[in-house]
Amino acid sequence: MMRVLLLYPYPNHRRMMETFSLLLRNADIYNDVICVRDFNWIHNSDIPVIKVFEKLSHLQNNFRPYRYRDKYVSLFNNKIMKLLFSLYDKVDIHAFRAENLFWAKVCHEWNIKYDITLWGSEVLRATDQEIKDVEWGYEGAKSIRSIDKMTNRLSNIFNHKYDYKMFNTYFGNTNYDIIDKISFKQADILANNLGIKIPGKLIVTCGYNGHPQQQHDIMIEVLKKLPSHIKGRINVVVPMTYGLNESYYQEIKKKLDNIDINHIILKKFLKPEELAALRITSDIVINTQTTDAFCSALQDHLYCKNVVIIADWLDYPEYDNNNVFYIKTSKEDLYNNILYSIEHYEELKEKTQSNKEKLKKLTSWSNVLPAWVEAMKS
Repeated sequence: MMRVLLLYPYPNHRRMMETFSLLLRNADIYNDVICVRDFNWIHNSDIPVIKVFEKLSHLQNNFRPYRYRDKYVSLFNNKIMKLLFSLYDKVDIHAFRAENLFWAKVCHEWNIKYDITLWGSEVLRATDQEIKDVEWGYEGAKSIRSIDKMTNRLSNIFNHKYDYKMFNTYFGNTNYDIIDKISFKQADILANNLGIKIPGKLIVTCGYNGHPQQQHDIMIEVLKKLPSHIKGRINVVVPMTYGLNESYYQEIKKKLDNIDINHIILKKFLKPEELAALRITSDIVINTQTTDAFCSALQDHLYCKNVVIIADWLDYPEYDNNNVFYIKTSKEDLYNNILYSIEHYEELKEKTQSNKEKLKKLTSWSNVLPAWVEAMKS
């Protein structure tokens, strides 16, 4: 029996990690999962004392008297976590950046076995030098896992030094089950409640979060140039339900208010059913972000047979190799591709009909899990 402790930084990915944890347990990899940002836990191990560690982790924010809190946090980081790590065969560090750089260094210094699972920006949005600066982590890791575009970049930067311990792994999509349970009628009701559904108008969804890296301004500038009669046929939806700072929101809102198109910015965090409704009811989706690993948001939109327009600086061999239909565009051709997609929507929609089955085969948990099990047991 193997026991693994998984550490991940982003609370909004809890549902995906819950599914992942349960599937690992079913594959005889007993595990517990901690979000290192809020110290919420997921339990799928048989370690009797684990609840004690969970309570100790929650004390960090509630420790009283408050003047001793820093001392307790230091005790927790340097003693309690070391004891916790020792209960597992290894620690699996998800997203090798921010808080998890600290825990990787802790494992490195304490001689605790650990793996690194890359999530995207720590490689795709980093310079070669920034990646080399944390080589100590890759050198000490027992295995390094991610999709091939990230492992390939590491391989080139480190001159194939760590290829022997690299594994290509993909997360399964946790949203398909929810999407499949919602009827079109239910999706329309939810979309109406969110304010994104306007009778007679195509829903054009721009990006999928509030980070500036989504480059909303590129999409907005192109939409602004559309002819008036085309503008009247669409409702622009800009999801900014996570990763948003207020100054960026105000900047994008000001630009949207000047394009003479019906639009709405979604700021409120969406429930899974609301998120599914957004995917189902979107007609055209535009993605011009700076980099992307293999995000579930685009998978959802393709699964829902939306007409998806993706910038050509984003490389998706997974889609190309499986003949998934989408429109690849340069920045210069974005206007023409958006205009064509609106004017020929029904024709393009027909070409998306096989995407659902292709995405299910490509990104369902049942298909991707064996690679994870092999990598974890290596």
